[in-house]
Amino acid sequence: MDTIYKIEHIEGKNLGCVALIEIKKGTLILQEKPQVIENGSKPSLIYLLNSYNQMNDATQKEFLKLYNRFKDLNEMNEEDKENVKQEMEWLQQNLNFDHKVLQRIQDIYGIYATNTFEQGVGIQASRFNHSCRSNAEEFWNEKNGATEIRSVSKINAGEEITINYRTSEISMKSYKTRQSFLFSNWGFQCKCDLCEEEKANCEDAKYKKFEELKKLQQKSSEKSRQIDFGTETDEFEMIFQLERTKKEVDYYKEMYKIAKEKKASRIFILKTLLNQAFETAARGYLSAQNLDRIKESNDFKMDCANFARVGEQLSKVVYGCTYNGWAERKLDFEKWINTKLVTKKVNMETELKQAKAEVHQLQTEKLSLEQKYNDLNETKDVNTIKVNKLNNLQGAASVSNGLQHEPKTNGKIISSSTKNSDLKNSDQNSNQNSNELIENEEQ
Repeated sequence: MDTIYKIEHIEGKNLGCVALIEIKKGTLILQEKPQVIENGSKPSLIYLLNSYNQMNDATQKEFLKLYNRFKDLNEMNEEDKENVKQEMEWLQQNLNFDHKVLQRIQDIYGIYATNTFEQGVGIQASRFNHSCRSNAEEFWNEKNGATEIRSVSKINAGEEITINYRTSEISMKSYKTRQSFLFSNWGFQCKCDLCEEEKANCEDAKYKKFEELKKLQQKSSEKSRQIDFGTETDEFEMIFQLERTKKEVDYYKEMYKIAKEKKASRIFILKTLLNQAFETAARGYLSAQNLDRIKESNDFKMDCANFARVGEQLSKVVYGCTYNGWAERKLDFEKWINTKLVTKKVNMETELKQAKAEVHQLQTEKLSLEQKYNDLNETKDVNTIKVNKLNNLQGAASVSNGLQHEPKTNGKIISSSTKNSDLKNSDQNSNQNSNELIENEEQ
């Protein structure tokens, strides 16, 4: 690939990539396999050190020139900082690394954390600066195992080539939201054309309108799904659903207009808007067909054709080909409906049945546990009654034993022979003895 850009100092940004010639929209600017491949969301220091040691000397030097916002560990969040400290201590204790080597490892980690893309760190790709309204976009080509950067608009010679660092998080977000996110993750204040414009002239109303449309679309979609996968739907409910789907498609159209006006990320438009809009219109087409509503069926089919046309155009610009089946959607809509959407609906209905079966199983298990719990309580109640009875019997036995103890009179114990003699006495003598005992107790 001929060199069509150079790396030079950019005012307020350190280094950046500048076009040497006029670059047409859709041009492949860079294709690069990462020097440090992603190994989980938080790779170990040993893994990063091994990756670094596999580079040649020239590549190592270029890697160490990349921006490192984590030279000071205190710039990391608490979790990452604690993990790095623990690993550094382990390396020092077990591998006897000196301070110089440990500092190099910390630098390698900081550079990785600052510059990593979806699948790792590519030195050349890391030289492209961010713009919230970039003239190029980056994506991971799974087939080639490489990061690719393509222009999404014409770039004049001498103009900086920029990419959007995080399309899903900052596209169609307000100036303050974008600034906060970028500073939190990369530690810089964005001064791209879009941010400078919106810093001077607030555009929050448009972003607010976009969010409102998004919420309305999501609410409508949720209600449609509830009906789509219900056990039975009468004709009135289906017609009502059809009207909701019309509104949902209209919401997508309005969101697309705002995003296009703001020159939002093309990848964001493709994934978040056009793809979902097409599937919604296709769902409406199927519903209209089931109801024999010819006009609505044709309207939804036309919407699908328009979404597919734009999707195909943008995918060629961003990916260099008709990515994600946009050409098939455009050229043979009926085939796509049969092979994709109908199959998807059947699969979702199957998943719903499985989910219902799981819920039923859980409910059965719940009832079983409740019955066991009730049985345990009943057993506990029975045992409590038995314990109470036992306590009562023990109390009665204690009283009985107390009555059987030898009584004392004037400090003397009556002998058993005396008792036997008393028992043989007449009733009058017994009463007399009793009166004597009472008198002794009173004394």
